[in-house]
Amino acid sequence: SNPNYALNLVGSNIMTSSSYDIFNGIVDMDINITGKDTVVIGGDLIPRPYDFTITSLGSKEDYDIDEIYSTRNIIYDLHVPIINPIRIKTENINLLISGDLNINNSSDNNYKFFGNADIVEGSFYDNQGNIFQNTTGTIVLSPIDNAPYIDLTAETIIDGYPIDIEFIGYIDNPQLFINNNTDLKYSDTQILQILTFGDSDTQLDNTETAGNLLTNFIENEIEKNIAQYTPLDEFQLSSNTSFLKNLDGNSDINLKLHMGKQFTNRIYLNTELDINNFNRSKYEATYRINN
Repeated sequence: SNPNYALNLVGSNIMTSSSYDIFNGIVDMDINITGKDTVVIGGDLIPRPYDFTITSLGSKEDYDIDEIYSTRNIIYDLHVPIINPIRIKTENINLLISGDLNINNSSDNNYKFFGNADIVEGSFYDNQGNIFQNTTGTIVLSPIDNAPYIDLTAETIIDGYPIDIEFIGYIDNPQLFINNNTDLKYSDTQILQILTFGDSDTQLDNTETAGNLLTNFIENEIEKNIAQYTPLDEFQLSSNTSFLKNLDGNSDINLKLHMGKQFTNRIYLNTELDINNFNRSKYEATYRINN
């Protein structure tokens, strides 16, 4: 049979999951399914705050849905209004966002998000492994290009000092503006060299600087992978000496683990574990009263 669809699906508290690992979580929905040879699936998906996660901002490979499932051409055109925050958690991004998004698939069956997202809080990594935290700003996702346009501010740590950085432009090559109001010994130019070390011919003036850069890279890669592939929403390492020296068996270290998890739309728990002395560990519960 080859039915001509004219269906309206309405529901609440529905668990959803994309076949291609694009999103998962709980939603309310009002969806229309229409068409015969070409079936259009469109309407509203309203995600539950903190219980819905976007796990990809665009597929990296094509899927021949016609060949796998049927002879029909299936078009998705879904509206995702985000009044209260949901999470974007990809390989390099871990953010809470609100805003107004759309999900669709193009003629080549690549699935994409587009629209505007306001960043509530979170962190992200660049291609060199630098971590940027306390992020706020706006992301504009385009249906044409998988490189979102960003206008945001974030904080990174260099040699123990917090540095405020503003990013404006497309995420694969944004302009960086530095607010270096600390006693850090590096100039703005040197900070840019450090942040772009992976893609530049930066000449390091001493082995200590090289060691600091390598330490930052290793720590950030560990943090990124644990945050990405575990249920934790936040994971960080900190110590009073080089991570490389810690691996060499330095006994005079102060290594701490920071872990955080959003349990409900209002409750967030985080822990700072002191590896040397668990009695000095700290625990915090945050209850969000309103937006």
